[in-house]
Amino acid sequence: MHPNRLPRRTSARRHDAAFTLVELLVVIAIIGVLVALLLPAREAARRSSCSNNMRQWGLAFQNFHDTYGCLPPGKLGTVSAAAYPNAIHLKFNIPNGSEHGWVAFLLPFVEQGNLRDKYSLNVSWNDAANREAIQTQLKLQACPSTPNNKRTTTNKAACGDYATVSAVQPELVTAGLVDSLKGDMLNGALRTNQLYRFADITDGLSNTTWIAEDSGRPQNYDTTQKLQTSASSSSAWADPDSSYTLHGYTPDCVTLVDKCAINCCNKDEIYAFHPGGAHALMGDASVRLLAKGTDIRLVARLITMAGGEVSD
Repeated sequence: MHPNRLPRRTSARRHDAAFTLVELLVVIAIIGVLVALLLPAREAARRSSCSNNMRQWGLAFQNFHDTYGCLPPGKLGTVSAAAYPNAIHLKFNIPNGSEHGWVAFLLPFVEQGNLRDKYSLNVSWNDAANREAIQTQLKLQACPSTPNNKRTTTNKAACGDYATVSAVQPELVTAGLVDSLKGDMLNGALRTNQLYRFADITDGLSNTTWIAEDSGRPQNYDTTQKLQTSASSSSAWADPDSSYTLHGYTPDCVTLVDKCAINCCNKDEIYAFHPGGAHALMGDASVRLLAKGTDIRLVARLITMAGGEVSD
């Protein structure tokens, strides 16, 4: 051997240092187990964050009631000349024709006083004067489990995942899917142009829903969380028409007035991207996870404020 030439490394040593097929499969299996453990934990954290968002809104509702002696309207719409001034217009000095959703009234109670200062109740939510305000993304209106939390409408208004459930549709009574209630007994606590007090909610605060998830709008999703080709409007947090009523849908998200109430369709129905169900905020500021598959009759009982039903 030449005195200055180093000996060659043997191929056996390179072979010993390399992964065998069995070792590689073991590593892949371990990674798979870790991912399987991580994903549920991540969703659990997101669900907890979503629940906390809704609880903050619950405390805001209570503080609003403490301040003004009533709840805010589910939405404020135009009233007839004969009905003007409505109690809301008098209490908040709002001109008729100015239309707003519930969130605008609660902004000062969720540490959004600066945003409320930019938002004018003297004109409608989508007026040019409110353009900057309604384009502001509200973290408390975004469920972390929802795809694309920076969604906007065609007028660039920021979307929200939580909305008021104002009533149970009478068609559900006709179909025999909910209790036989009529007229105002089908109403929820956050109605259009109404200022209800806690005392008006005779079913009890803990048995009455304030808001519930209707996540993912304006895109439409079905029971498999598959994005559909159609799209809906009324998804901005400032839009008064983001409020919705309980209809129920078929699981394929095609036909309304049916028995599926949770996570079958987000076309103005209770819907979330949590595997187990969707959150609902109750009047006592507690948050319930309404399990997918919950009987629509029970869901309706949790929406009405004076139906006199037994909700448990």
